[in-house]
Amino acid sequence: MVVLSVFLFSYYKADEIKKRFENLKQLKRGLTIIKNEISFSSQEMENVAKELSEILDGDCAEAFFSISENLKENPCKSFGQAWSEAMDKMGKNAFLPVSAKKIMNEFAMKSGQMSKDIEIENIDKTITLLEEEIKAESRESEKNRKLIFSLGGITGLSVLIILL
Repeated sequence: MVVLSVFLFSYYKADEIKKRFENLKQLKRGLTIIKNEISFSSQEMENVAKELSEILDGDCAEAFFSISENLKENPCKSFGQAWSEAMDKMGKNAFLPVSAKKIMNEFAMKSGQMSKDIEIENIDKTITLLEEEIKAESRESEKNRKLIFSLGGITGLSVLIILL
């Protein structure tokens, strides 16, 4: 029972790492959709964020739904303000790695304040930075998941041996 509970805890932690990696990929997908919406349609960001909340999965969907609600409640808010409020609302959740949060905060603060072409350029830059983050997180995620599984198993066996 002890071994199982320790292993399940390590599985939970490893799954949290995988979830951050998946969130990065979802966020990149969301930015690509935003770029397409800016390029080919003139929808309000409120509507784009609502669409993204329906298309994306997990924490990203929740974040974009919150952004949509923030923009709906107060149309004078910028995307950056709505993004900041959505992140505050989500709290210290393991939604994104710290470096990706920084990249997204910089993107959000610049959004909606420039011409269409510069907005698209800003999104391209952010997507490139997120791709680098995805590669780094992929390597770290795989390494850390194996480490956490191994430590969970060893810790569980150690506790079992001590109890016997």
